[in-house]
Amino acid sequence: MGFSSSKADNSLFLRFFATLTIFLFVYVDDIIVVGSQKLGLYSFISVLNKLFSLKDLGKLNYFLGIEGWSTDKGLHLSQKKFIFDLLKRSKMDQANPLPTPMGSSLKLTATDGDPVPNITEYRSIVGALQYITITRPEIAYCVNCGNDSDNIRSTTGYCIFLGDSLVSWSSKKQSVVSRSSTEAEYRSLANATSKIVWLQSILSELRVDAKTAHVLWCDNTSTISLSVNPICIRGPSMLS
Repeated sequence: MGFSSSKADNSLFLRFFATLTIFLFVYVDDIIVVGSQKLGLYSFISVLNKLFSLKDLGKLNYFLGIEGWSTDKGLHLSQKKFIFDLLKRSKMDQANPLPTPMGSSLKLTATDGDPVPNITEYRSIVGALQYITITRPEIAYCVNCGNDSDNIRSTTGYCIFLGDSLVSWSSKKQSVVSRSSTEAEYRSLANATSKIVWLQSILSELRVDAKTAHVLWCDNTSTISLSVNPICIRGPSMLS
């Protein structure tokens, strides 16, 4: 049908007509179709329905546990239903809410407390909590064991904005032990840079022109010096 697969995401397919742009996102047997023209979009769905057995659910409102609806400011994403279902499944729907997801002084260890009676259920709940961080970045730190004292690996954390919109974020333990705060911060900077390059790639494929230069902020002076000083070119290879 003339679509090209995105190099940044194999689930995304794109086609640019003279007067119509269509983006097709496919996950197993679920599909999201986005078009720049309503009539052309309905015509494409009609053609697609002749080739495959489809069930048109209409305007996007729920996809893979994520609710979405259009507002004057753009597309609003929420996982409210998914969260309530998880609370009921874990028998926490009657628990009292707290303003913060985790105490700042809490230290987690693998030997503290009693073993969970059902490991499979526990892993399922933790996996669901990780999925919720798609729309609730404030729980990413505690869900990904940011205060786990059983190892001395540092925690990588970053937020990426497109204009005023937060579009990507992460908070998780690094895969190796860093020997200094500079090394730990450099790894975080490298991870954030990698994500920015990926976002730049997919925006380019969507033909979104990012006219302003990307600004990367870091609060570690030594890491900034290592990143911008060509004399320190051996630094990254020593830290890898």
